[in-house]
Amino acid sequence: MAREEIWLRAAAYSDLGLRRKNNEDNLYFAGRVLPEQNIGTEEIWEDQWTDASAFFGVFDGMGGESDGETASFLAASCCQAVTFAEEKTEIASTLETLILQMNDLVAEVAENRQERCGTTGNLLYLTKDAYFGANVGDSRTYLYRQGILRQLSTDHTDAGLLARLGIEKRKPRLSQYIGLSPEEALIEPSLYQGEVKACDRFLLCSDGLTDLVSEKEIAEVLALADPGVSVQKLVSLALAAGGRDNITVLVVEVLEETEG
Repeated sequence: MAREEIWLRAAAYSDLGLRRKNNEDNLYFAGRVLPEQNIGTEEIWEDQWTDASAFFGVFDGMGGESDGETASFLAASCCQAVTFAEEKTEIASTLETLILQMNDLVAEVAENRQERCGTTGNLLYLTKDAYFGANVGDSRTYLYRQGILRQLSTDHTDAGLLARLGIEKRKPRLSQYIGLSPEEALIEPSLYQGEVKACDRFLLCSDGLTDLVSEKEIAEVLALADPGVSVQKLVSLALAAGGRDNITVLVVEVLEETEG
């Protein structure tokens, strides 16, 4: 019996970093999420796809005590229950609805705990000819294509305000995140989509990477052929630069030719 064709392969790793005792990041990868209390993946997760679609997510939690871990875990777990329609016209709305459901769930927990509790959310759904993404917060998705790195996600922060005021030493604060009370603000996920091409590489990551590793360095690493090697190298660069936050990196590669 002939093997099914492999069209996609991916790798992911979540690291505690050098200064944190807990991991507020989580991810959705091949149906897997990290436990609510965790110290990272401890090893690189790798998988490959023969099915016509694949779904990924990265989440960076925030809050006091264990609230960040709870928020990112709840959001990531929601990915396990979502069902996507075959019609591509419905995929973007499914992603948006999923983020709104995550927000309702985390906001309810925050209200019950009477604590600030939230997470970024960064989702990517791939078919063999198209990508669909949605994000809230400042975790990012990049597309590396033909030597050019392009950010697909939108940073929901007050960076623009800081620039106008000439403030340079403060990290931009989130203007949106999953867990906002409907009474506080209306959550508005950023949506994007485009065509998938052979040799495309997608990167989903928390700001534990992007705060410490430049886009030039990221592009140089994504030029590597193997997602597992890319993930390992990116995390190593962030750790070498100080590793002051949790670091979660997920790399997806669209194969140039199918492998039997």
